[in-house]
Amino acid sequence: MPDEHKRQMVELIHHYNIPLIEDDIYAELGYSDKRPKSISSFDDKGQVILCSSVSKTLDPGLRVGWVIPGIYQEKIEYQKFVSSVNVSRLPQLAVAELLSHGGYDRHLRLAREAYRQRRDQLLDLIDEHFPKGTRMSKPQGGFVAWIQLPKQVSVPKLYADARDKGISISPGDIFSSSDKYRSSIRLTYSHPWTTERVVAIQILGDLANSQIAQSQE
Repeated sequence: MPDEHKRQMVELIHHYNIPLIEDDIYAELGYSDKRPKSISSFDDKGQVILCSSVSKTLDPGLRVGWVIPGIYQEKIEYQKFVSSVNVSRLPQLAVAELLSHGGYDRHLRLAREAYRQRRDQLLDLIDEHFPKGTRMSKPQGGFVAWIQLPKQVSVPKLYADARDKGISISPGDIFSSSDKYRSSIRLTYSHPWTTERVVAIQILGDLANSQIAQSQE
């Protein structure tokens, strides 16, 4: 989101006096050297509740996260108290140790470059194997891509056919309450491009091309 839109978002929540929960879990995985500004950085009234964790940058199994609650600190502390009084201290201490000795920064530099390369590989694979007219976003961080397929491709059918072959994709319509994204899918490239994963992309492309061929018969 452009900084100006973030500023406008803050102006809206100030105008209507409502909180905004900002999920900042991918911000550390931006491919540029400059970390994107958070929405909360434009908020001088404490109405943005900034949440983040190491689930995307280190490992989801650590279950270590944090919140900057602004003016809602008392309410959030109470919700935390009634929902989960006890938490595991060992993962928190391990993350604190990594943060305090520079290991986290080194890890992030390697992770950003690895994800950037995997994104570029996915772009090449989509261009090579998917139907003409397929469009893919070019993420500037993280490890998730949005792919828009030609209108002739039925994503629900593609999802079912891919599942039958042991391939998991996320249909676009689960991200909307309307039919706006019925021709889109979401793919992750968080793992290295093994032969098995490359073949899976090829199979997905073949399935999509097969639908288009059938529609033209």
